[in-house]
Amino acid sequence: MRTDAFIATIVLCALITPSIVWLIVRYCGKAATLRTRDWLALYALGALLCVVVLQRKHLEAAIIMRWPRAYWAYTLAQVDNEWWEQLGKLVAMVIVLRLAGDRLRSLFREKRTALAVGYWTGLCYGMGEALILAILFTVPQWGRFFGMQTFTPYMVGWAYVRERLWAMHLHAIMGALIGLGLYGLIGLGSKARFASFFILAMLYHHFVDGLIISAAFVPDLAKIMRQAGELLVPALLAVGLALLCLAYRVAGSRQQTGASPQW
Repeated sequence: MRTDAFIATIVLCALITPSIVWLIVRYCGKAATLRTRDWLALYALGALLCVVVLQRKHLEAAIIMRWPRAYWAYTLAQVDNEWWEQLGKLVAMVIVLRLAGDRLRSLFREKRTALAVGYWTGLCYGMGEALILAILFTVPQWGRFFGMQTFTPYMVGWAYVRERLWAMHLHAIMGALIGLGLYGLIGLGSKARFASFFILAMLYHHFVDGLIISAAFVPDLAKIMRQAGELLVPALLAVGLALLCLAYRVAGSRQQTGASPQW
């Protein structure tokens, strides 16, 4: 990977973008009451869990290598991918919830706060993904530890940085959906709402990556995606934001349900 692009990934993805997003989301709902260490814990765990669940790639690679020309095999590998990635975001939030106790869990009884914390955690997960992939592009032999082949016949440059900046927000949307799910569980006492929003995050992830998988089997789709170029990921982000707005509206409220909060 080009040195300037590697440095830009660190500066833009790990420092500047999270700082800007934090300045915004910390004023959503009751998020301003979170301590700095809570935000930092979510930042660190979000990025760390991305690396922890990366071992799933061994199984996904085995599936694809066993059936290299089967669309269903790529789809199965993708379902495994999206399951573990959403689980990583969820585990990061749950660990901080457990460590912080009632002080932080009570914030998930407020919908906007749950969305903000989820968005932040997902963004940090995406930041971790940007960094680990940049490292593996730089030192491709390390990819074998995760069951990944990161060799490329060209130098990875600024196009990667721009794509990762958008992709971080795709992950943030998934995290926000899981945050709404935790609001459903903690604020509304509904396990069904929690499961529904977790699955919705998986489906959005499947929509994004599924397009790329399908392009390998549908030439016309591949042509459209090539024509879209770098506008493709922003378009996927716009779809995700629209989905998140809709999900927020249908997430419900404690006044509407009258449910007693549970944890």
